[in-house]
Amino acid sequence: MDYQKLGFIIIAISIFLSFLVVSFIVQINKSHEAMCVLPNNMMDQVFQSYIGVSVIIILFVVGFFLVLNEKKEHEKKVEEKQLDKYETLLGYLTDDEKKIVLSVKEQPGITQATLKLRAGFSKSKLSALLIDLEKRNVLVRELKGRTYKVFLK
Repeated sequence: MDYQKLGFIIIAISIFLSFLVVSFIVQINKSHEAMCVLPNNMMDQVFQSYIGVSVIIILFVVGFFLVLNEKKEHEKKVEEKQLDKYETLLGYLTDDEKKIVLSVKEQPGITQATLKLRAGFSKSKLSALLIDLEKRNVLVRELKGRTYKVFLK
């Protein structure tokens, strides 16, 4: 079920009900001004209007919670999908390539010089591996001064 749509519907209903309750309160105040005294049934009406306001606030909060919760659920699904994609990718890589990809995942935008130290490869071997991974659309290198910044694609 789409809780986000349900949340928006509940918020819309609470806004509509708030207009009804406000108009009801305005009518009570007009009656009060005309009579200058509050009979017992008017006190019941005032009490009912406060209950109405409380219900509207609760409805609005529930609707707002449903809207926000659905966004979090969507973000979790996207993250899980990316994690599945990442796990699949690791299955096709060599151990050296896995070292590089794990280092880049751990620190996106890592410079090639830092990656060389972290992975423990020579400059030429790292460069060759990065070029190969870039050709296979696993990662992207962006020129930064005299070195490259490396990102997962």
